[in-house]
Amino acid sequence: MHTPSSIIQTQGNELNEYQAHIFLEKTVGAITVKKMRQVLVEIDVDFNQMVSLTEALIYSYKIDYKYLVTAVVDDAESKAMMEAAQAAVSAATEALQASQQAAEEAAQAAIDAAKAAEEAATSAQKAKEDAEAAAIAEEHAIAEEARALEEAAAATYVFVMVPPIHTIALINTKPCH
Repeated sequence: MHTPSSIIQTQGNELNEYQAHIFLEKTVGAITVKKMRQVLVEIDVDFNQMVSLTEALIYSYKIDYKYLVTAVVDDAESKAMMEAAQAAVSAATEALQASQQAAEEAAQAAIDAAKAAEEAATSAQKAKEDAEAAAIAEEHAIAEEARALEEAAAATYVFVMVPPIHTIALINTKPCH
């Protein structure tokens, strides 16, 4: 003899053919194996070779499962539950939209940051090139200043040629102190 606890499966929510046969014998009455196979064809709404409690109750009370699934309960408690469910769906939808908007803004911020980094790198490169050019210009200016000083120093000495004597005299035009 099978006890109800031996019929209960450890996992899942449906009974196999043998367990369903025992369940129906205890609840509806004795059924032959051949009749049980016909009943299983009628009961098994989802055609998975298993019988759930809902399927057994549909068979026992001769209810159309389509009516059971689409039945509307019209009372205050059901309305409150529907409103709560609708509010939860609305909140979830708003959260989803906010999340998508935040993701779009983050993506745009990443693009802007990449552009700013590229501009900063370009600006740094230009500053480096300008600094190198300024260093070259400074070196050129120092060289020009040195050349100008040399020319100025050379210009302070005058070569005078005295025709009758044919000698060259070097005269210092710098004032003596």
